[in-house]
Amino acid sequence: MALTVPTSFSARGQWTNLWQSLYAFEKAPQVWKKIYKQYGHLFDIFDFIDLMGETIDIKGDTLNIFEQYAYERPITIGTGGIATGAAGADITFKLDAGDYDAQGNGPINIGESFLIPGLYTTDTSQDYLYRLMSEDTGVAANKIYTATPHNKAGTNFTAARITTAVPAGTKLMVAGDSWALGTDQPKGKTNGSFERQYYTMLSKSTFDMGGGLLYQENYLDNVPLKGGAGVGRFNAASVQMEFEHNRKINYNIWMGQEADNTTFVMNDAYGNSVPIKAQRGFLQWLQKLALKKTYADKFEVNDFDDIKSLMISVGVSAQEMFFGMGDLLYANLENSGYNFIKENSSATDIMKRLDEVGVDFRIFTKLNFRYILKEIGNLSNPAGMGLSAYGERYRSMGFIVPMGENPVTIEGGGPNVDKKVKISSLMIGYPNHNGESRARVVGYLNGMTGQNLPIVQSTDTVKGMMLSEYMFVPTSVQKMVLVNKL
Repeated sequence: MALTVPTSFSARGQWTNLWQSLYAFEKAPQVWKKIYKQYGHLFDIFDFIDLMGETIDIKGDTLNIFEQYAYERPITIGTGGIATGAAGADITFKLDAGDYDAQGNGPINIGESFLIPGLYTTDTSQDYLYRLMSEDTGVAANKIYTATPHNKAGTNFTAARITTAVPAGTKLMVAGDSWALGTDQPKGKTNGSFERQYYTMLSKSTFDMGGGLLYQENYLDNVPLKGGAGVGRFNAASVQMEFEHNRKINYNIWMGQEADNTTFVMNDAYGNSVPIKAQRGFLQWLQKLALKKTYADKFEVNDFDDIKSLMISVGVSAQEMFFGMGDLLYANLENSGYNFIKENSSATDIMKRLDEVGVDFRIFTKLNFRYILKEIGNLSNPAGMGLSAYGERYRSMGFIVPMGENPVTIEGGGPNVDKKVKISSLMIGYPNHNGESRARVVGYLNGMTGQNLPIVQSTDTVKGMMLSEYMFVPTSVQKMVLVNKL
């Protein structure tokens, strides 16, 4: 069923109410509960990251992070595969070109053993170890390796023998090593890393308001400003426009696309041509790097078994998983009748923070993974991604994020030193250095309004302006899952 676009009279214009930034106030749970309830704010990615407190200060408009690869790595049999041979005979093979780094180093050392499945051997009831004995002087994919079986005599077990050729592209596990007394050490190994670069984006909002503001009825009173700067007051216009600013940030975080268009520029205040700041959003990160899970018609309970398998493949053990989704996928799960989908009754840190601000969610435990199920407003907004022009693409979409910390190295963590740290899977960075914070810059052009602000114009109006510079920083996206309906 298509969503009905809500009636809206949103347009450029002037508000006649006082505006104060919602983010100028401490996030007292009762304040946020009232705001969410009163204004029906749609819960989105930005809100989740912000409520979790996953924000960092950055010192520039770019950030380079090195993510560590998994240490354990299989070998991939290269061109020609492994040919059949006699019982107990040595085997020769090549490795796939993709197994080598830029310096021509492969993943296996002389002395290490790899496991060949019984599918390719005489005795299909067991797998056989072959120890790497030597390698020639060939370059990368042309290098020829020689390995010998642990089991050759056939005294207690059938002698190892390749009876069915092992095809190229087969991945085999490296399973330990073996050495003789008095021998030399093997070559060392390194754990590779991948550099990812993130960029800041800019969002702006402007508010035009008439005079006679402060004495009007307010919706929230007696909320102390940060730093004890007196009493702040909210009203319908201020909160609505604050959420409008958040809406822009939410869409940028979710739908942002890399700007490789050289004409994507505008002139600055000094007449210089300056590139428009844009970066890859969460969806593009998921499409490029995440694991993929598709479902037909409905997301069934057995589909969670597939998620378990995907997590094992990237080394994620049992832990909390945030499962955000569009309304159709969420309704599918709620209507499924699973008696193990429950109300928010746990006491984990994530659930406490969501519950404090009145955000409804469900929990679901399957195969030692606890899923926090939450509908994401962006994916189903009837005036946005839920429009009929996009079909049910976003409404039936979901994403799963392991809620843990990832070890990374941040470039320039000190004087000529990179800094090794652990950061969360989803974070937002704000430029904040040398006394300048760009998280939420607020300014006024005040007139003859009676406000306690410098008068810079003669009209009975005040213009409120907001600017946010921010950076979306997802890490270990390769451990997340993008869920799509077929």
